[in-house]
Amino acid sequence: MRICKRRHFYPMLILGASIMAGSLCLLIRLAAPVFSGSIKEYQTVVSLGRLQYDEKLLEQVKKIPGLVSFSPVLEIPVELKLEEYTMSTVFLAVDLNELKMEGDSPEYIYVRNTPVLLIGKNTLESLKDLNNHTISKRRLATFWEKGEGKLQYCLSEAGREKDGSDFEKETEATEYSEAVWTECPSFLCLRSPSEGIYISLEQGKALGGMSQEDGTKALLTVRGKEAFKKAQDIFANLSK
Repeated sequence: MRICKRRHFYPMLILGASIMAGSLCLLIRLAAPVFSGSIKEYQTVVSLGRLQYDEKLLEQVKKIPGLVSFSPVLEIPVELKLEEYTMSTVFLAVDLNELKMEGDSPEYIYVRNTPVLLIGKNTLESLKDLNNHTISKRRLATFWEKGEGKLQYCLSEAGREKDGSDFEKETEATEYSEAVWTECPSFLCLRSPSEGIYISLEQGKALGGMSQEDGTKALLTVRGKEAFKKAQDIFANLSK
């Protein structure tokens, strides 16, 4: 009889251990999204409103729960050109050591004072020709995959508006032809962030003749989803 009891005991023990192990694995899987959401770092570019990026602001920002980093962003208004297509945009000069980016290569190259462009994959979809035709996805794919086409930029005046009249189109064509275009020596397509064109902060200072105090935006990084949302709301209210 004792032998029979032992024979039944060990299988039950193994079964109980298996059930406990399975339950533990299930709990870990269920808790993982919640746990990862609390430690994951989130990042965005925020507007400073009328505030200036200075020591006074930094002292206030340090009080944000979950703050990881808060670095200045300089905006350089430019015109971008790919063959017959152009667009008005800005280069966002940031601390590349702080920027969370995903691309074909994590490396970036400094070419003197000429910026190497880190371009969000969706950004160039706004390129248009003089007839206001948007660049096709096939043309963009050819540019990204085969490097066909010369990508150039020139500095522009901020806030320049166009009403689309024939006279303005003719003037625009003349301005583009007379502008001093600089070819981008190197660029990288970013999967994330998917919007925006980024350059290094030092290159931005040299290109725009600016200092970090001239920045009207900042690169905000916060740990935890809820803390990030609250931080976003704080800066959203500044721009109202």
